Amino acid sequence: MKSKKLPVKRELLNKRINTAELLSNIAQQKIGWNFHSVETQSKYYGWTFKKLAVYIKKLVINFENKTISEIERAGGNNHSHFWNDEDLKKLDPELQKILLQKFGEQAQIFQFHLSSKVRIWGAVEGNIFHIACLDEEHKGYKVNKKHT
Repeated sequence: MKSKKLPVKRELLNKRINTAELLSNIAQQKIGWNFHSVETQSKYYGWTFKKLAVYIKKLVINFENKTISEIERAGGNNHSHFWNDEDLKKLDPELQKILLQKFGEQAQIFQFHLSSKVRIWGAVEGNIFHIACLDEEHKGYKVNKKHT
């Protein structure tokens, strides 16, 4: 039996993809979650099932139905943001190693702020946050305490 060829729409073949428009559209999509990269072995940055249940609920409640752009723009006391290459060098060496092993050097590392101490680390691809590390004690990077 001979297979039929599907007709190709010429206007689709000739249309160029506008990368900036595509990225802008992705940034406007609601955030999605990926658990494939969850760290389980690290003493300080690992997840247990119990921690996953507690913190993922908080993560979803705080950030569901928002875009990555909206979350980052919120700023203020939010402290959820991307990390640039220079700032990544200031992270705890163990956290740096985990993030590098899981995502490589080209990843867009992002941290979610859940409380004064708790951070969730991972990488953003499009509108998907790939969850990796849990930093319950703010060990990932040291900050000067205010008002102490």
